[in-house]
Formats: sequence, structure tokens, C-alpha cells
Amino acid sequence: RRGLIIHAAGTIDAGFHGPITLELANVGIIPHRIRPDRPIAVIGLEVLTSRARRPYDGGFQGQVRPMIT
Repeated sequence: RRGLIIHAAGTIDAGFHGPITLELANVGIIPHRIRPDRPIAVIGLEVLTSRARRPYDGGFQGQVRPMIT
């Protein structure tokens, strides 16, 4: 929280297939070293009670690596 921001893009749509990419930015004056064992985010999951009417079918579907847009 010392200037490290994780972009909150909203939700991961039902039907999305691929890795979830976190967009990080350091807006503080202190450099950060991110290590694999240090938690930096929380993700909340919800269970659908029915099928999505329009499952995700956008440009990031099936990606295998982060994309630069």
C-alpha cells in the first residue's frame, strides 16, 4: 500500500478462459520488490446460479501471456 496500485478493471466475465493479468503501478517514491511469496492482491469469486446469457467472447479470450494494448 505504499504507492503500489493494482488496477481494478472490474470483473472477470463468465466464460473467460486464460490467465488473469494484474496491472501494477508504483505511484509512490519508494521502489518495490515483488517476490513470489508476498501476497499483493485479493480476488473474490462468486458462484453463478444459472448460465451466463452472454459469456465473454472478447479480445483477451484464450490468451496465454499478458497482452500489451
